[in-house]
Amino acid sequence: MAAGEVLYHEGDRNCEFFVIVAGTVTMLDGYGGPAERVDSVHGAGRFLGEFGLLTGQPAFLTALAGEPGEVVVVPVERLRLRELVARDAALGDMILRAYLLRRALLIDAIRAHAVLIATGALPQAGRAPPR
Repeated sequence: MAAGEVLYHEGDRNCEFFVIVAGTVTMLDGYGGPAERVDSVHGAGRFLGEFGLLTGQPAFLTALAGEPGEVVVVPVERLRLRELVARDAALGDMILRAYLLRRALLIDAIRAHAVLIATGALPQAGRAPPR
């Protein structure tokens, strides 16, 4: 993967399962917009994908290569993630735990962001900051 390469966009429904071999991948909320923010950064040995790989929901974040590296891309159809999770309890638990933790952290970040906007500490997108 090249630095700046988008692996998947928020809203995509057909994301793949990625394993990072080398380099980093930055997870972004609001990619390309005025309120873009970094959610997390993943490096070698981590896997990407979201809970939506199991549920069919669209991706909540955009995955952007932060620095050049290598990823293993496993098409969801070949992976049969649902079957794998059901068949291998230890691997299934690890994947589900990671996805659920990531989802909970994202929800907490969204709530904190909303509080900052509501209190005026952070302007809403498209509005000038208070003076």
